[in-house]
Amino acid sequence: MPYVRRMASQRTPLYHYRVKDKIVGPICLTDLHALLVSKKILPDTMIREEHSQCWMPLATELRRQERRLHAFLPPS
Repeated sequence: MPYVRRMASQRTPLYHYRVKDKIVGPICLTDLHALLVSKKILPDTMIREEHSQCWMPLATELRRQERRLHAFLPPS
């Protein structure tokens, strides 16, 4: 996958993920979710945000992003 340079105005974070001994990316969280749904990666696949050294399971980041989304939704 070719490297795509982001403009400063873009707010979508990019991630890298591990497959066996390879690091793949950058890729957006939406594409990571698509890989998860298609069972090409698992919820415990380790990811890190671009320019970060901290690895975490994909499921952790998906839950974090879900909480952020719900914080902006009006109460039902």
